[in-house]
Amino acid sequence: MIQTITDLEGVYAGSIHAGIKQSRYDLSYIYVPDAVASAGVFTQNKFCSSSVKYTRKCLKNNILKAMIINSGNANTGTGKEGDENNKKMARLTAKALGLTKSEVGVSSTGIIGVQLPFDRVEKGINSLLKSPLKKEGQNAAEGIMTTDTFSKTVFKQAKVGKKTITIAGIAKGSGMIKPNMATMLSYVVTNAHINSKLLQECLKEAVNISFNSITVDTDTSTSDMVIAFATGEKKFAESNNTEISEFKALLKEVCIDLAKLIVVDGEGASKLIEVTVEGAKSYTEAKEVAMTVAESPLV
Repeated sequence: MIQTITDLEGVYAGSIHAGIKQSRYDLSYIYVPDAVASAGVFTQNKFCSSSVKYTRKCLKNNILKAMIINSGNANTGTGKEGDENNKKMARLTAKALGLTKSEVGVSSTGIIGVQLPFDRVEKGINSLLKSPLKKEGQNAAEGIMTTDTFSKTVFKQAKVGKKTITIAGIAKGSGMIKPNMATMLSYVVTNAHINSKLLQECLKEAVNISFNSITVDTDTSTSDMVIAFATGEKKFAESNNTEISEFKALLKEVCIDLAKLIVVDGEGASKLIEVTVEGAKSYTEAKEVAMTVAESPLV
């Protein structure tokens, strides 16, 4: 049996088919009611979606405790109506879970420039969250997929100091994959007790060497993000550099494994190629060389 995000205590998730796509799950949620920290890294495409703008703003002053995620429609290039629909998704989810709107992040992925079928989304949210304490992480992993051919889940544990820390994640993405995030979403949950500032630092480092170091087709998408939650169950010494390094190493492992799954599932891809650069003066220089090689049509 696949271990996934809902194998962590205090983490709930699920998915349904709301009718955004013709078939398959297309409306999902992740709920961490007692989250002690959250963090996020977002697409650097300036033409970003309503969900990116909204969730980025929420994270500035709040701890996220839930995500509502639709697939099949990116809600990008949809103007004021799209922005309002995004806010409605957050409001409906917050009401169902007893949260404030600013504690709920939103993700949308799929076709660009088409309005969400909001009547279906609203009915879907109300149905999905009638019983919010679902332990259906694998369904959520499937529900965030668009052109993916398989769901992507990683579950890892390691010692951080004397505590066994767990980090689990799900991700989607197979096309428009290029560094600085692309058509991909990922959600990572840990049982560590960590503050949001440190979690943000750790996540940014992990994303830089994982999701921001892959390419499938050189296109950067508009909607995408990596969000992390901490449940606070296992406390480690946040002032201890060794323990911080151990936590960072585990988070990087999870993100790298998820990123590789995205590349393996790349649209039209039949091979996974890893580029190793030796003798570079800096990580930045090595990455520039590696990406030049990886994106060359001659390779």
